Amino acid sequence: MAYVNIMDDLKKCIDLGIPGRVPCFPLGLDFDIRDAGFTHRRFRTDPEVMVQVGLNAIEKYDYDWFIVHPDDLIEYEDMGITVKT
Repeated sequence: MAYVNIMDDLKKCIDLGIPGRVPCFPLGLDFDIRDAGFTHRRFRTDPEVMVQVGLNAIEKYDYDWFIVHPDDLIEYEDMGITVKT
């Protein structure tokens, strides 16, 4: 779970300063989905599962940050790149 001063530490990191603690928000979404017992397809299509995956990761691994992000293809489509799913 995020600690009390996480926003201050994030701002310090952005400004290339020295935070009181380095925030932890790993890029482990695929791992988090599998670890919570779901498929990627189910994660992408069920908002409650998205939240459950995030809560599982926060509680189990003490993440300080978790972003609900269903699919990278959304960004590619906005850039005009044709994608197939």
